[in-house]
Amino acid sequence: MIWIPILSIPLALSLVKLGAAITLAKVLAVALQVALALLVIAVGALAWIHLGRTPKTR
Repeated sequence: MIWIPILSIPLALSLVKLGAAITLAKVLAVALQVALALLVIAVGALAWIHLGRTPKTR
């Protein structure tokens, strides 16, 4: 019954790769959310600066 541990090695390696892929996907999703939040903040800051510099009507 030596063949059972031998067959379980590729299964264990594939599970490790699957776990790494899931972790990488979660990290990339968080990075995308942070980038989107920074983009929204930057656009808001630019709009605020632009609206603050508009000439005032008398």
